[in-house]
Amino acid sequence: MFSAISSALSGLNDSVSRVSNAISSIVNASSTSAAPAKTREDAVTLSDAALNARDQQAPVDVTSKLLDAKLAQVTYSANAAVIKATLENDKRLLDTLA
Repeated sequence: MFSAISSALSGLNDSVSRVSNAISSIVNASSTSAAPAKTREDAVTLSDAALNARDQQAPVDVTSKLLDAKLAQVTYSANAAVIKATLENDKRLLDTLA
């Protein structure tokens, strides 16, 4: 009983992390525009190493990241259902023994 809930909770945490990573990848992919800053306050100075690293990154496949997020949503729901079923079974068992 506790191992099922423990595994499901671990799955819930994993799903949340996967959605967070997918969204971060999508947001960061769209925020790497090379548009010049309008004012001095908006300017960000990057080192040559940072510029090279940014330019060498593979483009983010937004479709696969959205699919990752959707899959994480489905696994989250499945893990939540495991917790609900386990708690319902525990309640039935306690009702039977009472």
